[in-house]
Amino acid sequence: VFAERGLAGASTAMIAERAGLPKANVHYYFPTKLALYRRVLDDLFEDWHRASGSLEDVQDQV
Repeated sequence: VFAERGLAGASTAMIAERAGLPKANVHYYFPTKLALYRRVLDDLFEDWHRASGSLEDVQDQV
């Protein structure tokens, strides 16, 4: 939802619906939309960091 609508255009209701969860469950773990957005970005950056490490391993072998 964030990728499609951005932070301002997304709502926790939309996110909960897309995830197939009650909105209350989303708010239990993420009290604000910004907290959820930050977690999404943290996870994304961690994935990118892990992926870039594997590229460095390949480059070292060349």
